[in-house]
Amino acid sequence: MTNSPARHMSRTATQKSGRFAVMSFIAAFFLTGYLGSVLLLGESFLGFEFRLRHLIIFVFGSAALAVWLAVIVLRYAPKYVDFGANTQVAILATIFSLILVDISFQILDNARNPVESFHGYGRKKDPNYLVGEFYPSLYYPSKRNFRIYKPNISITASSFGIFYESNMRGAPTLLKSTLDRRNLTIEINNIGFRDPEAIDDTRIFALGDSLTFGWRVNLRQTWVKLLQSKLSTPIYNLGIHRASPKQELELLKFLLQVREPPIQIKHLLWMIYEGNDLEDNYSDLAPEIKSPSLVDGTILQSLLSLPNLIKHQSIITKVLRGKIRLRQGESNLDNSHYIVDGVPLLHPLFKSNIFGYKLFYDPYIERAQKPESYVISHPNKPKLGAVFQEMAELAHNQTFDVSVILVPTAVRLQGKYFSGFPEVSEEPHFLNIVSGFARDNNFEVIDLYELLQPVADQQLLYFADDGHLNEEGNRVVSSILAKRLSDLAIP
Repeated sequence: MTNSPARHMSRTATQKSGRFAVMSFIAAFFLTGYLGSVLLLGESFLGFEFRLRHLIIFVFGSAALAVWLAVIVLRYAPKYVDFGANTQVAILATIFSLILVDISFQILDNARNPVESFHGYGRKKDPNYLVGEFYPSLYYPSKRNFRIYKPNISITASSFGIFYESNMRGAPTLLKSTLDRRNLTIEINNIGFRDPEAIDDTRIFALGDSLTFGWRVNLRQTWVKLLQSKLSTPIYNLGIHRASPKQELELLKFLLQVREPPIQIKHLLWMIYEGNDLEDNYSDLAPEIKSPSLVDGTILQSLLSLPNLIKHQSIITKVLRGKIRLRQGESNLDNSHYIVDGVPLLHPLFKSNIFGYKLFYDPYIERAQKPESYVISHPNKPKLGAVFQEMAELAHNQTFDVSVILVPTAVRLQGKYFSGFPEVSEEPHFLNIVSGFARDNNFEVIDLYELLQPVADQQLLYFADDGHLNEEGNRVVSSILAKRLSDLAIP
């Protein structure tokens, strides 16, 4: 009986040690699981793509390390056990608070958006095409992160702009003055581009995203083909919608290094767009296409998809990528811009005495208001700088010249002509950064923000129901480029 208290104390100490080790594992597991999913998963570091399998190793390795450290503390510094236990509780409370914030923000965002903004709602009763419903399909031709169109496709359709939602049919104001139905024909050639020219016979190439592709305009109305006509020399259109500068570089590398015969470039016209070229995808590798797994249809499948879900829904990810949309406060817009004829709108509507009504894209308004620090501190800025350096090396090795064409958003160029439009930053910070990257690498810079100013108050250069250049915008851009490129003596 004399040893009973000692045995009890020993058993209590063992239980306390066990709880401390288990809590160390749990705290490290959730901390590295959440932050690893948000900050590491799908990101590239010096050419290394952090995949799900790497995340699993990282999380369990970190948890095992935490247990080992707990054992060290228990053995050599037991006086810090209580401090360690409190730290574990704080870590778990922080992680679960972040998850609660993620869920709460998404619920609030869903509540403030019109029901029409939810994917698929009302589409089965709507006879009108959404632009994305008939645009050509894209695919990844290699393991690198770029896409081209599936070849040999011809599509003819009519649609409103990208801001169209089904409930807009109930707003007479939009039907009469904003929604702009366009008939469009898109033909993709046998190698996956929107160009009828022979690529092997072309020496001037246009590289870019949907603005280069010619979003919602027929081929002959794109700035690429208008410029081709003005210069009387073939210009091949390599535009791919939703492409980032990184993906555009990877596409060009593929055509130069892999395609047989490789293309011969004398001059590259590289269009960079203020709207989303900083926030777009800068991964090195294409998304991994998973083969059928033994866990398909089991609870493990849901668990393995959880890290990607956390990454996309985390408020940290949304802040880093500029996807947090604060309608009140940052853009100073009242609800009157989000409702017309009693119909709620996903994006704000403004009226100009010069141009009439136009819908604008919320994220572009908010990005145009952000200070220079937003661009400087953005995680994609150094990646964009690396893209320009690699493009310079490619141009040097392949002996071609590069002209970088900077395109402002409608928000920055023409927003000021609309009543009640919020003020944007005095300087186009992203375009200025890109201009610096271009000049550092000895690229010619053609700044359309500056060159379009003389005509910006005369005619709307963007679609009223879309954020892309309209036919007039493409025409004006082609005229400006023809003058500049003629001065460069391009044959």
